[in-house]
Amino acid sequence: MFSINRLKTIVSHNTKNSLRSSLRLTSALVLCALAGIAQAAPFTYVLNRYDNNVSVVDLASNSIVSSMPAGMITPTEIAIDSDGSRAYLSSTWSTVVSVLDLKKGSLLHTISLGNSGADVALSASGDTAYAGMTSSSGPAIAVIDTATNQITRTIAISAINSSAIALHPDGSRLYSLEMRDTPNTGTVAVIDLASHTVVDCLAVGIESTDIKVSPAGTFAYVVNRDSMQANGSITVIDTRTNTVDATIPVGLRPSGLSFNPTGSQAYVTNSGDNTVSVIDTTSHAVVGLITAGNGPKHVAFNPSGSRAYVTNQLGNTMSIIDTATQRVTASVPVGRDPWGIAFVGEATGPIVNITMAPAINSPNQAQYGIAGTCTPGAVDVRIELTDGSLSIGPLTSTCSPTGQWTLSNLWPMALSPSPPSKPTVRALPALRRPPLPSILLTAPTTVATSREMYKRYPLAAFGQVCS
Repeated sequence: MFSINRLKTIVSHNTKNSLRSSLRLTSALVLCALAGIAQAAPFTYVLNRYDNNVSVVDLASNSIVSSMPAGMITPTEIAIDSDGSRAYLSSTWSTVVSVLDLKKGSLLHTISLGNSGADVALSASGDTAYAGMTSSSGPAIAVIDTATNQITRTIAISAINSSAIALHPDGSRLYSLEMRDTPNTGTVAVIDLASHTVVDCLAVGIESTDIKVSPAGTFAYVVNRDSMQANGSITVIDTRTNTVDATIPVGLRPSGLSFNPTGSQAYVTNSGDNTVSVIDTTSHAVVGLITAGNGPKHVAFNPSGSRAYVTNQLGNTMSIIDTATQRVTASVPVGRDPWGIAFVGEATGPIVNITMAPAINSPNQAQYGIAGTCTPGAVDVRIELTDGSLSIGPLTSTCSPTGQWTLSNLWPMALSPSPPSKPTVRALPALRRPPLPSILLTAPTTVATSREMYKRYPLAAFGQVCS
């Protein structure tokens, strides 16, 4: 048995991830005091179309802390997998989907889409990606197995292209925004993902650019430019009946939209007049107008909905909006021609302090004494290893009368050779989707990692599809 003087793990209940990876424990990189854990900095990922890269903005300092290659030309769309380890990028101007390793900041794989790509979306489990594409066989939706990064099937569509797609929260349907040539008429194809067939098709506006489904899944919003010289609109689709429910006038040349986490409001970027329309989703009416930067393109929210982040295509900046006051509080320089944006946020689970030094009782068992209620059951422990891989549960948690947790099967095999007597383990920025609760365990020392569990909200997308 050996003790671990410094350790942080992230524990999430009821996850389905399997154990993976090697056994070499990382050393060092424990950066900030325990008192600073709750204020761990969130980030935004910004896609810079002319630089062909991704800027990582630390929102504690409002500055770029790193960048990574996009692995493609003119990146515009992004989706993140369920454990936050990979990002999937696409663009109408590119022929591939790029798969990025977010831990290493490097290109992992490219998936060919034929003649051109479009938008990309991921299933809730992260097992399947969907991408708009055009090949020699015509426009289609590619279905991608993310374990192999291979296209397993395509779903044919009958429009000019598919430029934006959105998944229903329950994973049963895909909504694909298509462009028709009569002239530039937008339509939405409703695709049943069990049969991989188009089951409905709805007419929306002119020059439609984006589609999003509300967090509750009861309605979808479609952005329509309608005209380059006149104000655009939002088409409201009732997803329960697949009917158009309302039309909402917005600003000049609207581009992207995003719902806040509760779904009570939607923000629409108006690139023609440098504003953001704030829509109340109960009344489906504009209740605010915010002046943004030059050419606002896409928008993302933090988990609480207190901040919105807008990319400004012509200003090469990212605006930070206080949603309570509906005012821009900061403008952050990013790369050239920024489009897509994704938020990476703080842990929202409670912080539980460890009351005794954790110990490894055997090659596959660790013990923790914690302050608080010990809950038996399956838990998910995430720790970073020296090779950059991630060890993930679920593990079995049992409780002693004193409240000490025992987490079994921490590693899938015996440690060989034995690790040093005082290794340091740090948790990776990990992605968690609600409603999974989490408990953050931190050793009672003066150190902890500077980056906590992150929750990522995919950026806006644009596209078109129908049958």
